[in-house]
Formats: sequence, C-alpha cells, structure tokens
Amino acid sequence: MKLGQRTTVRSLKRFDELPSWDHLPYDPIELKSLGEIFEAYRGLAEQIHDRYSRPLLKLLRPVTVRIPDLGKNISFSLSTGRIGEMSLVEAPDLMVNSQALWFAFKFPFGIQTLGVSARFRLLGGFRNWKLHRVLFALNNGGVYLKPKYVFNQEFIRYVRSRLAGGMTQAVHYYRTSL
Repeated sequence: MKLGQRTTVRSLKRFDELPSWDHLPYDPIELKSLGEIFEAYRGLAEQIHDRYSRPLLKLLRPVTVRIPDLGKNISFSLSTGRIGEMSLVEAPDLMVNSQALWFAFKFPFGIQTLGVSARFRLLGGFRNWKLHRVLFALNNGGVYLKPKYVFNQEFIRYVRSRLAGGMTQAVHYYRTSL
C-alpha cells in the first residue's frame, strides 16, 4: 500500500470513529420572554431615533416576526418605535426564535450576527428587510445620519477614508442583489 493510500485509510478510519449525530451533545436554546424582547427592542429603537432622521426612518415599513418557540407573532416599526404582539393569523416576514431575536435587538451587532448565524428565515418583505439590515449595519458601524452627527469633522474624515472602497462595495452590492 502506498503512502497516500495509507493516509486515506487512516483518515476514513478516524472519520468512522466520530460520534454520529444522534450521540452529539445538544444544548437547548434559551427562551426569552416577550417582555425581555420588547425591552431590548425599545433600547434599540431609542438609539435609532437618536441617530437617524425621521424621513429616513419613514422609508422602513413594519416587520412582522413569528417566534416559534414562544408560539407568538410580533410586529415592530422603527419609524414609530413601536413593538407589539400580533395575531398568529398575520403572515410573518421573519421567523426567528426568542433568544436570537432578543440578541438581535439587544446589541448593535445583533442583526449582523443573526444573518451570519443563519438563525432566521426571511419569509416576505425582502426589500423592507434589506433596508432594515442596511440601517442596522450603519448603526453598528457608527455611521449615524442625523445632521448633528453628519456635519462634524470626525464624520467627514471617516467618509474620506472610506469613500473609494465604500463606493466599490456599494456598486457591487447593488449589482448583485437586485
């Protein structure tokens, strides 16, 4: 038997010794209450309203979320800052468990983490969700678009340093996502 074949045989043997899916440990997902989710959202909405202008926020439509582990639907609107429970008859835009939704609202990087972890399903409202994600990414990146934040030296220096690369990314994103 040649060296490459021996390595392959050893690798296959090691693979066969790994535990099957049925024998891997499973950590149950932590549940968060609607109260905890609403509290995290209100903190986020307050930050968003402080950092972004009303006309910009009016571009965002409400998002209906199905929370399967709680058996609930909620709707949130960044333009108004409201959040509330909805009827289960309402067709959801997103489906996400309570802990992941709480995390998304609780931390500035939460929505990006939600996307990277693939812990949600987008069921409708694609363009609206895309606008929300852009706003959340700006917020996470410290790019605030109210005049008090835009018209200062720090922001102008930041824009100058990022302009070339940012324009390339924006054009690529626009061309590949529409």
